[in-house]
Amino acid sequence: MILRYTGLVFLTLFLASCFMGRLPPPSGQLAELTLDASDNTAAGNLRLVNMGDKPMALASAQLVIHVGEFDVFSGSLALNLTLYGKATETVPFRSRLPSGDIAAIVAAKSLPYTIKGSILLEDDTQSQLGVDSHGILTPTPGLPGRFR
Repeated sequence: MILRYTGLVFLTLFLASCFMGRLPPPSGQLAELTLDASDNTAAGNLRLVNMGDKPMALASAQLVIHVGEFDVFSGSLALNLTLYGKATETVPFRSRLPSGDIAAIVAAKSLPYTIKGSILLEDDTQSQLGVDSHGILTPTPGLPGRFR
């Protein structure tokens, strides 16, 4: 009888230790994107979502945001924010696109996007969490070049 309970206790402790200390990576989504064909610029808002229960102190992000045929952002973002459990924060970004014909993209009915990179945590270990997400943006009615 004691062996049965001892085994159950050890199994419970083992399973609990498997999940302790691990933070699920934040989810990254494009909340809004504005493409300006006149000066080849992109501006948008990146939505970061903490899927876990514990707060995360985010220092910076190294990201590549690819929309349609273009990398609309490639570089680092200074975040310096605390993302609480089950919470969402929006981070603005702005970049100049490589020369090319973005007028066709501005006229698109929908734009697929991918976000890849890593986020550096402000903790004692300076650990990094990977970001790899994708989605589809649709045009905002009445606002040419704006997608959500």
